Amino acid sequence: MARNKSTFGLRLEQLANLMAVGLEQIETDYEDNKDQTAAGLLRICLERCLSDDSALLDYIQVDMERLGRVIGSLPGKSLGELLQNSDTDIGLLQSIKTYYKKLSYSAASETESAIAITIYYAALAGSLVYHKKNISQTSVDMLEQYFALLAEKEWMVPELKKLFTQARTIRQDKRGDV
Repeated sequence: MARNKSTFGLRLEQLANLMAVGLEQIETDYEDNKDQTAAGLLRICLERCLSDDSALLDYIQVDMERLGRVIGSLPGKSLGELLQNSDTDIGLLQSIKTYYKKLSYSAASETESAIAITIYYAALAGSLVYHKKNISQTSVDMLEQYFALLAEKEWMVPELKKLFTQARTIRQDKRGDV
């Protein structure tokens, strides 16, 4: 009798059906919120001061020292500022690219991996837009496709949409000049 009280008198198949409905709702809620979660995480990454991300800052410092460059006031800037600034050193963009490529492989979730990949491509886009240099071995055609794909993501922040669109236009113009 105690069993019936805990299951409200439902048979096993009725409980299974009820659980399935609950799981479907959780999955639907997750899918509905995934874009919001990705947008929120991306915004946090872009706005966070480099001094608040010791792993990234340490990586950049070591990499820039290896290149014989000084990072100066870098710790007071955000990742977003660096990715969208024409004064950002191309070596620094290369460091950001490499760090986030590695991070994408070890991310704890699909969303974190997507954010890392987005920042990786933002560094590539910044190098094209601000320095007219490709810092990747990825083909021109593939870069265009990735930039277009990222620019169209619903969760993409407006400033990176703009950067990806500019980089894609540069790639298309270069192809037209050949």
